[in-house]
Amino acid sequence: MAICLRTKNHVPPFGPLSSDIMDLVLQVADRLPQQEPSQRRTTLVNAAYDFWVTSKPDMETAVSRLIEELTKTVDECPVEPSVAEENSFVLQRIDVQTLRRSLDNLNCNGAFEHTSDAYYLGYFVENQAVWSQLAPAS
Repeated sequence: MAICLRTKNHVPPFGPLSSDIMDLVLQVADRLPQQEPSQRRTTLVNAAYDFWVTSKPDMETAVSRLIEELTKTVDECPVEPSVAEENSFVLQRIDVQTLRRSLDNLNCNGAFEHTSDAYYLGYFVENQAVWSQLAPAS
């Protein structure tokens, strides 16, 4: 979402689709009359989109607060979009920084229990036992 907000006229992200929504889409698929594959695909995509619009994640309180905070943070430091970003999601360092700054602002407002650094360190502490089992990356 940080990428979408940073990039002028960017289409909002579509997803994620919960397992409940996917179950509904599969129910629609089972009830479809025999159609050509392209018509069937169009019908399923439209059904998935309609289900998503009525239950999209930004309707949840925690997510809507994060999106609101991201909007404020992105407005503070606009970045000119590249040509590639007009139609796709190109993650840049500024997007991660914006997300962390937004989460930390929500922490200061009491919406999150810890800072992003605390969550980051907690992740490594919890998973340190498996690091030695991971293959090295070049």
